[in-house]
Amino acid sequence: MDRYKIIRSAVGPEVLRLVRDSLIIAKDADYHLEGVPFEDKQRFGDSQCRDSYVSYSHPVCEALLLTVQPTLERETGKSLSPTYSYFRIYWTGAILEKHTDRESCQYSASLCVDADPQPWPIFIDGREVTLNPGDMVCYEGMDVEHWREPYTGKQQIQVFLHFVDKNGVHADRIFDRRPCLGFDRAMAKAKAAARAEAALKLLEQAKNKASKT
Repeated sequence: MDRYKIIRSAVGPEVLRLVRDSLIIAKDADYHLEGVPFEDKQRFGDSQCRDSYVSYSHPVCEALLLTVQPTLERETGKSLSPTYSYFRIYWTGAILEKHTDRESCQYSASLCVDADPQPWPIFIDGREVTLNPGDMVCYEGMDVEHWREPYTGKQQIQVFLHFVDKNGVHADRIFDRRPCLGFDRAMAKAKAAARAEAALKLLEQAKNKASKT
């Protein structure tokens, strides 16, 4: 593979529709769960792109890692290990600054899932690339600069799928150093905190009961 490769219709319409609907459902659920008005387009963004909704390791995107892995292996000529998935729903005014990615993104694929009304170009290695829904661009995420100019459309959904060379210097980044695909570190931390709090309450109840006897 050169520094990047465009693959048209990499994902078929039925899978694409399933992915799109799953991500929209996840976004809507988060807004309702946290009581955030839908007019707030920055509540769920990240430091790289505030005007967006983002999510790390959504299950349907983690499954896409396995779906596109053979394609990336064919294009790169490498045996690859999946690291992690990430998706963004971009909104009007969004900007993606010029950057390269971290070690877990040695080989990456960016899949256009949905575009309203027109696809929003991405600049890769200094060249403008337009992806229609279902199209994917594969690139060397650590080495190739990529960015997007200010977005003037309504909504674009993009999924990022990352891999490392199974036999290379970053092989230890498999699963992004998680125990498995789909593992959500933030959720795991929250559950651990909840278990600790529950244990403290039980201990306090036991002490109170003992003091009354």
